[in-house]
Amino acid sequence: MITESIETLKRFSLFSDFSDDQFIYIKKNAKQMLIPAQKFLLKRGSEQKSIFLLLKGVLKLTAKDGGQIIITAGSQQAANAIARIRPCLYDVSSLTQIKIIVLSDEAFKIAVSMKKTETADADIEKASFANSQPKRKITQDQIITNITHLLYNDLLVLPSMPDIAIKTRKAIEDKNSNLNDVIKIINMNPSIAIKIINTANSVLYNSSGVKIDNSKMACTRLGNKMVMNLVLSYAMKGIFKTNSPLYKKKMNDMWHYSVKVAAVSSILARITPGFDLEKALLCGLLHNIGSVVILNYLTEEQITIEDPEILNNVLSSLQAEVGKTLLSKWGFPDDLVEAVEHSSNLFYNENSDRNYIDIVNIAQIHASIGTPQQKNMPVINQIPAFNKLALGQLTPELSIKILHKSQADIDRTIALFS
Repeated sequence: MITESIETLKRFSLFSDFSDDQFIYIKKNAKQMLIPAQKFLLKRGSEQKSIFLLLKGVLKLTAKDGGQIIITAGSQQAANAIARIRPCLYDVSSLTQIKIIVLSDEAFKIAVSMKKTETADADIEKASFANSQPKRKITQDQIITNITHLLYNDLLVLPSMPDIAIKTRKAIEDKNSNLNDVIKIINMNPSIAIKIINTANSVLYNSSGVKIDNSKMACTRLGNKMVMNLVLSYAMKGIFKTNSPLYKKKMNDMWHYSVKVAAVSSILARITPGFDLEKALLCGLLHNIGSVVILNYLTEEQITIEDPEILNNVLSSLQAEVGKTLLSKWGFPDDLVEAVEHSSNLFYNENSDRNYIDIVNIAQIHASIGTPQQKNMPVINQIPAFNKLALGQLTPELSIKILHKSQADIDRTIALFS
């Protein structure tokens, strides 16, 4: 049990719309802890199923790359739960003596469900009246604030990785599995099996010119790592779906655009030393995956945004952070997560070494040519990625010619995702 007042608890965004009964339940079922300075609270990778709220003191969050975030009690950052995403993305330690509230995930879920119970009868009584009234209007800023709140408190519904990708990854990583186990999984999805065979027969992977006609030969030619990335890539189309007639066209447009970015990314990786073609393909395909999560949230919450400009503002404001969170949850490697995290910042230049962020950013500009997105894109030689890649040795006109010559390969790659 905790002794903090309800007014103190109301400072935390996690409880922003809680009733007095819910706060009483929280006070009874949470714990207070005093932790000395220089002690670890959470280890990176931890699956700890508790929520931590900072009441007093200063915390330090250290990411895998050494980057640090300092959080002081009472600050805006401290209003959110500490390192809420699981597995934990940071090492969390106390810089000073700290006082925290610890609440189990299960207790929090029960408290949230109490709100539903309290309002159920009222909802029934108001239903007929509400149906005759205009729907509540919600502004662009309110939508962005709501989604951000849900994201940072690990309450935003995120899709699961496609089942075939999960099974393929497990089979590849299992030391007791062999190639036949991977092939059985792939053959359970004939459309993906055909795409894997077609990929193995493509000009990019078939230098011998010998055609193959089965999954086993395709997987042998491509190798486990490439097969894993390709299976996930081809399975992603199932994620780009919505039940909303309003957002269906937007979702389809996003899929086709991401496929084009993926195809261009693969070509850029091929002509630039040091990159894996199939990883670049996957980075391009997933660069806007966060927008899928956001559209599904809008659908579930029955939030209607008919103005295309407002919808694009919401998506562009949030897609990178949402996408980063989703791919971290899926256990993706850091370089791929970073490519998605910085996909909305074409002027990203925090790393002097060229990386997949640069590949995707250049690909987005090329993929936008001739589309409505082009008007919002900078000139290609104005972005840092241009000078970091091999294209930086050329003029913008010549770089476009290189990709123009590769158009047949780009078209074949796009066809694999149709």
